[in-house]
Amino acid sequence: MKQSENISCTGCDNSKCLINFCSNEWKAKLSAEKKMRSYPRKQNIFWEKLTIYGIYFIYKGKVKLVSQELQGKEQIVRLATDGDLLGILSANSNETYILSAFALDDSAICFIDNPTLFQALLENPQFSLNILLYYCNLMRRMEIRSRNFACMNVKEKVADSILHLYRTYGGKKENNKILLNAQLPHREIAMLCGTSEEQVSRTFSELVSEKLITVEGRKVYINDMDKLDNAVTCCSTDKRLL
Repeated sequence: MKQSENISCTGCDNSKCLINFCSNEWKAKLSAEKKMRSYPRKQNIFWEKLTIYGIYFIYKGKVKLVSQELQGKEQIVRLATDGDLLGILSANSNETYILSAFALDDSAICFIDNPTLFQALLENPQFSLNILLYYCNLMRRMEIRSRNFACMNVKEKVADSILHLYRTYGGKKENNKILLNAQLPHREIAMLCGTSEEQVSRTFSELVSEKLITVEGRKVYINDMDKLDNAVTCCSTDKRLL
């Protein structure tokens, strides 16, 4: 992690950042108060059980939020990207993070402390409303994903995780296929879909044989988006909300 030169919130090119809903006066204040840092791939951003001092705003990058279970097994609970928030605004000085955050790719992230955020929320109603709507939408998507996973088999979980990577980070078209922008090893895909690395490897081989995906090293291509989507039959009516 290293300190980055602050990018002014008034001239920020991240159209997804919720700070855009603040007044120009408050954009200038937040620019002066925030700390902008660069995190290389695999760098920890914060650890679970550490005290919450504020919220992280992702300017550019890819981040995974991870839960560490008692047996040492890790579970990827959430993926985040440009414009997303990391952490929860806390009014209690003793509250701690319930997840750890790591950069999946080189990332630039802004940190704003709780007192500054509380004042910004009080004086910027549009900012407050959009923070509220952001967390409501996030909670709904996580509830749907958790419920869907409870009724999926392993193949559906792996297929859905590939689609989830595409929905979160996008992809680019190459020779009538879509190359995922995020390249995760089987171990991390297993952490994302709550299964073992061996099961992920077997399922990838099955999806390749069915010509739903193509794998070249760590590169994963979606051959047919609709067919891969149809492979996830459980709770199909809610897939578009994710």
